[in-house]
Amino acid sequence: ARLLFCFQGTSPLNRTSGRPRADAKALAHMLVSTSVRTRTKTSRDRNLRLRTHATLLQALLQAFLQALPQTLLQTLLQTLLQTLLQTLLLQATLLRALLGHPFATGTTMTMIAQASQMIMLI
Repeated sequence: ARLLFCFQGTSPLNRTSGRPRADAKALAHMLVSTSVRTRTKTSRDRNLRLRTHATLLQALLQAFLQALPQTLLQTLLQTLLQTLLQTLLLQATLLRALLGHPFATGTTMTMIAQASQMIMLI
């Protein structure tokens, strides 16, 4: 509820889209105050704190991306996809090279072949 209020209640509207603009300062304050309030030693509480931080960071990133001009967003997405594709192709090439290695036998070869096929499907 506090996060929703931060987006809808306290910030002026974005002039280009008409949507509420994120108040980055309020989001950062919420992130810090949540961290201080939930700082305990149990793993359950740590997991809750991490999930809370992930949600807040996701909202902050979403607000940032919505504020970007459409052309810049398209360029950013295109660059990200090209980088991902290059990484996948490099991984597939390395896996193929490992298939021919003399130490890669039995289960290892099967795992390498399966990983290579999954990468090529992507």
